Amino acid sequence: MKISSFWWCAGLAGGLIAAVVWARKPRSPLPLAAWMPGLVERHGQTEAQRLVALAEQRCRELISGISPQAAPALRAQWVNNILPGLALYQTLLEAHGGEREAALAEIKPLFKAWTGRLYGGWMRTFRLLPFPFFFFRLSFAVQEKQLADNIFKTTWIENSPRRIALDNFGCPYLNTLAGYGVPELVPYFCQIDDWMAELLPPQIAFRRTQTLARGGDRCDFRYESV
Repeated sequence: MKISSFWWCAGLAGGLIAAVVWARKPRSPLPLAAWMPGLVERHGQTEAQRLVALAEQRCRELISGISPQAAPALRAQWVNNILPGLALYQTLLEAHGGEREAALAEIKPLFKAWTGRLYGGWMRTFRLLPFPFFFFRLSFAVQEKQLADNIFKTTWIENSPRRIALDNFGCPYLNTLAGYGVPELVPYFCQIDDWMAELLPPQIAFRRTQTLARGGDRCDFRYESV
């Protein structure tokens, strides 16, 4: 029984690490299946398909403009998250005649659905594991390569069996989207961290007091074993 439990945990841990690695690689843009239901609810099937097609085209154009010299970690952030979100927002802005509040009202539920589709399986995996914070910390170690590339200008505060604490003093989301003239979109990307944390087991607490996009001098991330 003990051996069986060991291999069960080892298999889940291996699958978890593979999921983290997959989530950090550049993928095809725009999670169509995640966004369609929300768009259909607001616009109907035909208009939703038109909007997604326009957003896909715009996203491909944005991605084609990425410099070949871009750091792999930064490119992954652009391809997986920033540019798809930007393309969707720009498309919705046009659909609403440039009314930013109207476009942002649609972005929130669409981004939440996107979060569940991209990260829900990964986050919920920790509910299946004994000692969930241990495995969460293990998965965080896989992500350290991205932080080591310094695209977030990360300062580590603590990485212990009880607590993960770090501060980010740089944000490629804010830098990129401000450059495109849409800094108002960045807090919705910040909220993805909150939605992801809601999927974690209760033994893992996420605490954050500020983000750069919301006027803070850093983005503080704190995960604690409770």
